[in-house]
Order: sequence, then C-alpha cells, then structure tokens
Amino acid sequence: MAFDLDDHPEVGTKTPDGIPIYGISQIKDKIKNADVKTAILTVLSVKSQEVANLLVDAGIKGIFKLFTRSSPTTKRCGGLNMWI
Repeated sequence: MAFDLDDHPEVGTKTPDGIPIYGISQIKDKIKNADVKTAILTVLSVKSQEVANLLVDAGIKGIFKLFTRSSPTTKRCGGLNMWI
C-alpha cells in the first residue's frame, strides 16, 4: 500500500502495478489492519521525521528511508518520488 497527501489526485487510485494509494489520514487504520511492520519512506527530508512519527505510532518497527531531493527535476514515478 502507498500513502500520499489526502487531497492528492492519485489518492483512491492504484499504481501501475496495482498498489492502492490511500490518504495519509488513513495510515494508522490501514497499517494496523494489514499487520505491516516495515515501511519505505520516500518523502522529502523536511517531512521525514513527521511521517516517521506517524509510522511508528501506527506500529511500524522498521523504516527504510530513500533519499529524495526537492528540485525542478523531481518527478513522480509509480507512487514514489524519484530524484533524477
């Protein structure tokens, strides 16, 4: 499962490979109901701690942080922020 801002247009859709995209306000319920223990964090560094706190509060035990950078070349790719 993937999460983005509640008002992001991709919320309620799926990635090209079928992963559902939920609003961030649903993170606790979705993670607890799926019994997920590990997350991949792909937010910008300025939001990393805030989102990591949400993940831990939802029961996540391990977080893998992918490096992302804010720049004009940041593109959205399959539900992930990817720096190119």
